[in-house]
Amino acid sequence: MSAPTSRRRNPSQGSGNEDSPAAVPGVSWKVFHFVRRVFATSLFVLFLVCIYLSVAGVPAGLVQKWVSQLHTRGVHVEVARIHLDLLSGFAADGFRFFDSPDRRVPMLEADRIILSFNPLEWFDREAGLTGRRSRAPRCGSTPAASWKAARACRT
Repeated sequence: MSAPTSRRRNPSQGSGNEDSPAAVPGVSWKVFHFVRRVFATSLFVLFLVCIYLSVAGVPAGLVQKWVSQLHTRGVHVEVARIHLDLLSGFAADGFRFFDSPDRRVPMLEADRIILSFNPLEWFDREAGLTGRRSRAPRCGSTPAASWKAARACRT
């Protein structure tokens, strides 16, 4: 700070800070405000997507695409609806698991299966799937039931 002087400033000259970098918003402030606006907008869009997925659910065409991709990998499932449960994870309603595509009786059938996940584990390149819960599971009555389906029915 400078010592006060007895000389008075001319009001037409201003405060004398017009040319200083702090008084003129530079490129860094413009970039900061732009990044802040983009970040706030993306958070708002993410919030709207989460609300949509929890209320309306995943679109049926996308669910059928996922199920057909599972069929090509040898996993035969049927799912009526998938939606996001904000506190638990993704919930699949009307879940049915078959051991082969030509079977009529499912190996595992549940009204709802909830897949819990932890996105923070994705940064460590882990699966991030922390558990599953079944509501009203029913197992098929086949003598040659696979050990995976039998284990799923016990939980």
